[in-house]
Amino acid sequence: MAKLPGSPLPLDLLSARLWVADIIYFPIETELLRAAAAAGCRTLPGSGMAVFQAVRAFELFTGLTPDADRMKASFDAFAQ
Repeated sequence: MAKLPGSPLPLDLLSARLWVADIIYFPIETELLRAAAAAGCRTLPGSGMAVFQAVRAFELFTGLTPDADRMKASFDAFAQ
């Protein structure tokens, strides 16, 4: 997280055969994801988790189906 930089695990454990996911969404590119990409890992940022939790919450609270693509675009604009 921006206020708590660093990695939750030793970065020397990373190798190109791994998938690395991080549920932190600000910043989108955490130290862990940056190091994983540099090590050749496939990575998955936390933005999808944040957006699709919001999509589902909106559905539950309002009974309406939100525009997930629009919500993702809005989120991506905040993350820049």
